[in-house]
Amino acid sequence: MGFVRGSQFRQKHEDGHLVTSLDGYNSYLLIIDRATRYLWVFLSRYKVPPLDVIKAFLNTHGAMNLPQRYMQTDEGGELWGSHKVQQVVRDAGFILEPTA
Repeated sequence: MGFVRGSQFRQKHEDGHLVTSLDGYNSYLLIIDRATRYLWVFLSRYKVPPLDVIKAFLNTHGAMNLPQRYMQTDEGGELWGSHKVQQVVRDAGFILEPTA
């Protein structure tokens, strides 16, 4: 999960959140398939993890035929440190692993 940091554009969204991109988003989630190297990009208006996106992605694209499935993320607070993300990953049958 990363964050857009535009230095020339800063505006407040109607709910008070800071927007730092011209299209109204300030964060993104990248998902890379380890086997195919296919890349998905999901944009978000907020810094909180998009739990619905993660859940839908794992249920749709997760390799259900493998005995052990893994999701790797850095040890940042947004994904790794979120108990809700950990629960979504476990509920989908995946094991959450940290990257180096």
